[in-house]
Amino acid sequence: MEKKSVILTILFMAAGFTVVFFYLNGNEQKKYSNVTIQSHVNIDGERKWQEAEWERIETFTQTSNESLISPVLLTSHDELIYVGDWGVMDIKVFNKEGENIVSMGRRGRGPGEFQRIMDIDFFHDSLFISDPEKHEVIIYSKNGDHSNSFRIDHSTNRLAVSDENIYTLAIQDSLFERYDHEGNTNLTFGKILDKPILNQLNMAGRIEFITELDSFLYIPRFASYLIYYAADGKLNKIVETLDGIPFSESTQELTGERIQIRTPDTEVEIRDSFIDDENLYLLGRFVKNGSPIDNDHFIDIYSLHGDKYLHSYKLPIPATQFTIIENTVYFIDLTDQSLVAFNLIN
Repeated sequence: MEKKSVILTILFMAAGFTVVFFYLNGNEQKKYSNVTIQSHVNIDGERKWQEAEWERIETFTQTSNESLISPVLLTSHDELIYVGDWGVMDIKVFNKEGENIVSMGRRGRGPGEFQRIMDIDFFHDSLFISDPEKHEVIIYSKNGDHSNSFRIDHSTNRLAVSDENIYTLAIQDSLFERYDHEGNTNLTFGKILDKPILNQLNMAGRIEFITELDSFLYIPRFASYLIYYAADGKLNKIVETLDGIPFSESTQELTGERIQIRTPDTEVEIRDSFIDDENLYLLGRFVKNGSPIDNDHFIDIYSLHGDKYLHSYKLPIPATQFTIIENTVYFIDLTDQSLVAFNLIN
């Protein structure tokens, strides 16, 4: 009888520990899924649509698209426009009139050649290009000369460059890796998601280094957050933006012998970002089950710190990428993959 009583006691204790474990584990998952870590700023309210006139620059369109085949990446630096063209796997540089002044790289596996151009950032007169297929960061001068390449630890779509370091978005226990300009790893950081490997589509989000704030910014693709880190990887602030979409696991489907990662069922997808001295611009589109709704694309504008929403513009075309030089906005048009320019008149 005594023995039976001891066994029952042990069973009840085990059951109790099990309940406590799952309770705590569930709370921990909920904590990280909702990103309630350190300073967390909520932005409530609806979009403030601002009226604007979009004046298309036809001469730019006619000139710039003569040499483009399949533009997929667009950015600007020192009033020059840089386009990653997957048609021939090179980077074409245009002036503001749309003239192709130089091209750099080509398809291949040799030094300075590309398998997949995914992101470009700048440091003074150097371009840093991420190539996830080669596991490389490839560096060019602004004149189009290949100056250096180095291999990185993990395949990465995105990079951001500061005066001393290169930050990459990676898919493993830590979300981000930091290298010096010679390619030496000096930091891994970032554990926002419970299971980053199951949320690979958010890993195609955007990262920026904001020199004015000495901060690194992560902008997920399918969740409504702006996540600010110090340059040393310390988490500073999390801003929950207008749509309030939490992190959710993407689904996996087996197609033959291959696992396909499907987008979470969200309503908004952030495709691109741009920063100037005062503001953060996010290009997004309304989606359902991964498909756009009526090609309804927009730009949301926040203060550079992210904790103040300003207003939004509806775009004149469905766009996947954009950049801004003064009052001219350059887009890659989703309908025909052309490079177009509009003057924005408030």
